[in-house]
Order: sequence, then structure tokens, then C-alpha cells
Amino acid sequence: LMLSFVLSFISVLMLSSLKLYLCKELHATWLPVQYQFDNQTSVYNMVKELTTIGINRVYVDVWNQGKLYFKSDTMDNFVNNGEGTSDDYLLWTLEAAQKINQENNNIDEIEVFAWFEYGLIAAYGSINNDFAREAEQKGWILGQEGQGFVWMDPDNSDVLSFLVNIMND
Repeated sequence: LMLSFVLSFISVLMLSSLKLYLCKELHATWLPVQYQFDNQTSVYNMVKELTTIGINRVYVDVWNQGKLYFKSDTMDNFVNNGEGTSDDYLLWTLEAAQKINQENNNIDEIEVFAWFEYGLIAAYGSINNDFAREAEQKGWILGQEGQGFVWMDPDNSDVLSFLVNIMND
């Protein structure tokens, strides 16, 4: 009888915790690469400030203008002059969130997600970055929208493999 009571009690606790997690209000924001990513300290301060206003999820722009803002062997092999990646904004944000969550005893945790905003876009305005130039040489460019986005070909299996591989990185 006691074991049955204990198991029932544990089940109720688990269901209550699950209900609280599933009912958690989501307050999210997107962080573009142009926004306060000067160094790890500025990222920590930005994420800390976001938590004080109730933000509990951030989407970090990690793919912009032919450049990745996280470490990627796939990109480094594709654009081998180091111009395919930049500072690791994703890692900086993840580390800031982990530290803040620990400081808050993991209550009202902030979550971090990578945001591949530009998907099939290699550049904007023209073939104006090392990634877009390399993609053009490989026949990956489908065309350009007026003077705007330079699109990669979604029917090209090499393009899709590249995108899958950078997402796996």
C-alpha cells in the first residue's frame, strides 16, 4: 500500500512538472548578427538584460550574407580562406544562457536556438562575398531577385547537402 502511494505521488509530481513545462509562456526574440555581439561579455550582458524583461527564448541569427556565426568544418572546407565563418555568436549566446540559468538556479531558464534566416540565400545585392563567389563557381546560384537576394538552387543536391552539413555542424 505504501509503495502504491509513493508511486502515485511521484506520478502526480511528474505530471505537474510536465504541465508546468508545457504551459510555460513563451517570450522570444530574434538576435540579428548586427546586435551587440562585440564580445562574450557584451553577449552575456545582453542575454541577462533580456531575461530581466521576461524573454525566455532567443533565436540567434547564424547564417547571414554568406557567413556563418558558429564553428563549421563544412564552411571552413568550402571557403578555405577563413572568410566563411565569423565569431561564434551561437556559442557565446549558449554559454551566456547556461551561466545565467545556473545563476537563477535553473528557474525560468532562457533557451537558445540557431536561426538560419537566409536559408538558400548566398548574398544580397550581388555576388559580394567569398561564399557566394565559390557557390557561383560551383554552379549553385539559381539567380538574383532584382537587385536583392542571390538565391542558391534548391534542386541542386550539392546545395542541399551543404546546408544539411552546416546545420549538422
